[in-house]
Amino acid sequence: MNSLAQEPDFETANLAFVGYRDFYNKDDNYVVKNFTSNISEMRDFIASVETISNDDYAEDVVGGYYNALKYLSWTPKNHKLIVHFADLPVMVMDGTLELAINTLTR
Repeated sequence: MNSLAQEPDFETANLAFVGYRDFYNKDDNYVVKNFTSNISEMRDFIASVETISNDDYAEDVVGGYYNALKYLSWTPKNHKLIVHFADLPVMVMDGTLELAINTLTR
């Protein structure tokens, strides 16, 4: 991100962050930072996010996408891009996948 901000032809980009964890983390499942054009602010926010180690391995990927769509302030006319970093496969519990698919396809 540092080199991106220093490019002379760089146009303003709004960045957002959605971090997701296991279903079992209850209140700590998601970390959301809404869109900002301040790259230093976003870098500092991401650096402050703490990981939580659990023994079940799979993460709530679908919940992460759901939070990205529901809680971020997407601008209708702008281009949109989601870059997804993951280390383990999706975890599906209690019909969550069906709920997410229905929400994402509306």
